[in-house]
Amino acid sequence: MSYEYSKNVLNSDPERKYGWKKDTHHWIVECINCGCSYVPDIIKGLSLDINEKKISSSEFENHLSSFYKNDLLNNLHDVNYNKSILDNLLNILKKKQNVKILDYGSGNAELSIFNSIPSIDSITSYDPLYPHNINEIFKKLNINSEAYNDLSKMKKNEKFDLIICQSVIEHVTYPDQEIKNMKKILSTEGIIYINNPYMPIKDDLNKLLKAKTITKKNRLSCYHIDHINYMTPSTFTKLIKNNDLKVLNFWQKFYSSGREQKLFELFKINLNSFIHYLVDAIGYYYKKQHFFLTHK
Repeated sequence: MSYEYSKNVLNSDPERKYGWKKDTHHWIVECINCGCSYVPDIIKGLSLDINEKKISSSEFENHLSSFYKNDLLNNLHDVNYNKSILDNLLNILKKKQNVKILDYGSGNAELSIFNSIPSIDSITSYDPLYPHNINEIFKKLNINSEAYNDLSKMKKNEKFDLIICQSVIEHVTYPDQEIKNMKKILSTEGIIYINNPYMPIKDDLNKLLKAKTITKKNRLSCYHIDHINYMTPSTFTKLIKNNDLKVLNFWQKFYSSGREQKLFELFKINLNSFIHYLVDAIGYYYKKQHFFLTHK
């Protein structure tokens, strides 16, 4: 992944966004033991678990303020999509009242807007990149969530009924450790939701090498500097089994496609979800992107 490739093919700005120089690059390699593809040397501006490179307080406050004033309102289909995922989780959770939720790798803390749902007791936001005064920033911007940038600072023996790890696991250096962290603070009958893009790099390699330009709508746009783990369903399910977790299988129903508010898009995503449900039932995780996990 070179500077030129990122700028000219992925239409990114690696110098401004990541501090890359024209001779900066990183490699994507394959583990000979498990077959997982990943970036061994992270040469980029920010990584989820590199604490010494936290965003400055003022920069993050300005970013959040802009997000809640502009981006969130302009992307209501994303809000509806997140609500669909939350509804799916609440529907399969045996506990129906006083549900405690942890948004793991929460970024903009978008889930906090659902804190008023009657069955939810609290939504906690965790992101190691948050600045030290994150709770002051949340309070100032009326974000209804308690925030942490360090799991060890949480209340002793804190347990969560739902842990939502959305668009995170592909950004972290050690996904196995992150799953261990989540399992420790998951309640006995709780559920972990993890999604990650489908990135079978060996299958896509020729397309990536031949690409002249890749737009956000193109599936190949998943291959960019921010992503440092390229896990297929088979490698990810190995991590799940190694941590004594199991996959819950059910048909997820969505009220928004997360992309466009079109009936065809909504029909397509629900049809794909139903197909996943059928093939998951026989243990074949075909292009699986959404995993609902619980204790064995």
